[in-house]
Amino acid sequence: MHGVADLAAHRTGTVTFACVPSAVWHFLPELLKRFSERYPRIRVRVHDESAQDVLNLVLAGEADFGINFTGAENPEIEFEPIYVESYVLAMRRDHPLARRKKLSWKETVDERYISVARSSGNRSVIDAALAGVEKHPVIFCEVNHVSGVLALVEAGMGVAAVPGLSVLPGRQGTIVGIPLVDPEIQRTLGLISKRNHSMAPAARTLFEMLKEDLVRRPPAAGVSRRPE
Repeated sequence: MHGVADLAAHRTGTVTFACVPSAVWHFLPELLKRFSERYPRIRVRVHDESAQDVLNLVLAGEADFGINFTGAENPEIEFEPIYVESYVLAMRRDHPLARRKKLSWKETVDERYISVARSSGNRSVIDAALAGVEKHPVIFCEVNHVSGVLALVEAGMGVAAVPGLSVLPGRQGTIVGIPLVDPEIQRTLGLISKRNHSMAPAARTLFEMLKEDLVRRPPAAGVSRRPE
């Protein structure tokens, strides 16, 4: 491993990887800082894109690897699960339900829901999980990205079901995320790479650093370690 790291440290070049936006804030800042300090001659390019775009970039070879919650079912992809992430109901801290420990979907049917568009991977996960639920919320407003959804929640327009990583403590000062149950909806985040594809030394070094960092990191609120 030291030989690969030494080789990467003395080469110029670019490591390109793709990830869903929530992973950028939660997983990458400290890691990329360490990588840059250790290998200052290597440029890093991050594509923060939708789940489908992340998968497509890795399949096309335009990204060396990715962090994604889709791809496990694709025979061309190696998927290494890292976290199981639960969906939460994002709302302002002054919302009447903000002090609850958990909420069932049935309890929130009268709330004004803001959501990502139907083309979003997040929306697909939620719609599939709620397909057999008798009473579930009505969407009053749609936005293309979770960041836009949270901006409207912060403005007091309504509530939103979002992945737990999107509303970690300290990120959204005026927003809290209450776990949603009955049903509990989850998605598995993992490292993805193209099967039988050999990464360049610099890309492999960053991939292994990220993998090690994720394994050691304690689970965050709304996120659980995937069982072995």
